[in-house]
Amino acid sequence: MSSEDQNRIINDVFHSVTTKRGALDKRLSYLESSEYAILHYYGSMFQFNLGTVIAIAVAGTYYPITAMATGLVNGFTFGGGASLTCGKPGVYRADYNVSFSGMVANITKTALTINSVVQQSTVSRTLSGTANDLQHLSGAGIFRLVLNDVINLEIANETDADDPTINYASVTLNRVGD
Repeated sequence: MSSEDQNRIINDVFHSVTTKRGALDKRLSYLESSEYAILHYYGSMFQFNLGTVIAIAVAGTYYPITAMATGLVNGFTFGGGASLTCGKPGVYRADYNVSFSGMVANITKTALTINSVVQQSTVSRTLSGTANDLQHLSGAGIFRLVLNDVINLEIANETDADDPTINYASVTLNRVGD
């Protein structure tokens, strides 16, 4: 094989690799800015077996579940031991669960709030038995969040002012759209 043929083959291979790399760079750039990248924003907070008592002053009023710890966050900030603040606007799926005790024959409900407004699609209710019964409530919803929206998990006693003891709680938010 002549040196001219070798140079031509080397140039053809180099051109092919360069062209394919350019196309791959364009694909990666598209993926980074497309719907596939929207799941990169999330926030979570939790409480694990702390036995936090939530003081209920008025029946039927929601109170934030406090003493939460930050979980993984990207696009959110955790604050005040009870909230996640949105740093990346978009549509989010939210899931929560809470286990509690200390209620006797009470109707208890939980919900997520955005800027202190109860998100009705996340309300969950139960009737408790005895004070030692461990109750569990969970909920989910899809919301459009804007910059600096504050998300809390809250609890209310519909029946009277008995105070629930939070045993476990968690909130997870995942971005699902723009």
